[in-house]
Amino acid sequence: MKIKTINLFLIILIIAFLIAIYFSFNKYNFDYTSIKLFEWISSLSSFGTLVVAYLAFKKAPEWINRKMHDDAFVIAKKLMLYDYAALKQKIDDAGSIVDYQIVQYELVSDDFSQFISIRECSEAISIIHELNRALMKIRSSLESLSMLGWDVKDDISELNYILEKHCAMMSKNYISAFALIKRILIDKNTKIKDEYIRRSIINFRKFQENEKEFDVLYNVLRKKYKRIPHYFNIDNI
Repeated sequence: MKIKTINLFLIILIIAFLIAIYFSFNKYNFDYTSIKLFEWISSLSSFGTLVVAYLAFKKAPEWINRKMHDDAFVIAKKLMLYDYAALKQKIDDAGSIVDYQIVQYELVSDDFSQFISIRECSEAISIIHELNRALMKIRSSLESLSMLGWDVKDDISELNYILEKHCAMMSKNYISAFALIKRILIDKNTKIKDEYIRRSIINFRKFQENEKEFDVLYNVLRKKYKRIPHYFNIDNI
């Protein structure tokens, strides 16, 4: 018996009880028999209420588990359809900036001050902060799912672990490169400038390498299974 059915039964019981009271006390003309009838109805109503309460108590764990399952599916759906996609978009945004800086360096000038400012460096770094927030959101969703009885399968967990490592390396390379460029823009010392340019390009190249690895694994993750629940080991409901 579902909770809705139990509620419906209780409502019907209460309505029947009220109707019986109405006929028993119609126009306040009632006798001893009416009082007896009222006592019987009251007893039956109390017993019915007790039965309903017992049935609700017995069904409560099932209802709670079903509610947890429904809540977990909402989180899992958002995670697989939107959160991972948001992380990928932030990486693509950062990658586009890195690609642009390398093209400028190779085709325009080896002097970063010719095509980027300190403000633009700061704006570029803010993108990597958004990337890290997107990654934290995924971690939080996975933790919430685990608490609701949905644990990612071992192969997905391994993919997540490697993806996070690539994200950490990309974040490190990206921030290091732009921090060095900012130093170049601030410090005009030629010897330091040349060394910082060299190290900036190395960091940009490493970012690109990790981005390629991330893209391969990301596509594997997205195509691993056909349905969202297939990515998880789900406790029995």
